[in-house]
Amino acid sequence: MLNAGISKLAFLSDGTSYENIKPLENLQKQLRIEQRSLERKKKGSNSRLKQKAKVQKIYEKITNIRKDHLHKVTTEITNLYQTCVIENLKISKMLSNKLLSKSISDASWGLFKEMLQYKSVDLIKINPAYTSQTCHSCGEIDRKSRISQSQFVCTSCGNIDNADLNASKNILREGISQISQRKPLG
Repeated sequence: MLNAGISKLAFLSDGTSYENIKPLENLQKQLRIEQRSLERKKKGSNSRLKQKAKVQKIYEKITNIRKDHLHKVTTEITNLYQTCVIENLKISKMLSNKLLSKSISDASWGLFKEMLQYKSVDLIKINPAYTSQTCHSCGEIDRKSRISQSQFVCTSCGNIDNADLNASKNILREGISQISQRKPLG
């Protein structure tokens, strides 16, 4: 149902996508200027303390923008759906990838997952293995089918779809199978 990504924050199985606003990336230039200015100040001086407060204010602004956006997105998703199905990603392991770590941190996947967990009635976490390499039409698993970050063309049946949409449909199917396997109470 829900696929977290780099280019888009989340992609739902109904085709809805939510933008990744990238607050750190947007304020990176201003932050760099203020940090350089901080480096040039004499340690222990009043001007250094004032500059340090400016840098902290930018970090606080980044955090507030990120949290506000995540609250809006998670509230909208949980208002639409009582049950949410997400991949149980090992975010801490993914952060060791130098190419992806900054984007993952800026999107704040961990906070996104946490907010979904406490806002949704039922949150189902599924194994993320092969969700992005499996065709939702025929079920064929082939890593060559995922042509790019955004394009999926099945090597077996020829199904063409957005890669994130295809993955979110696979996540939904896996979530439905987990729900059907649950034992009723009583």
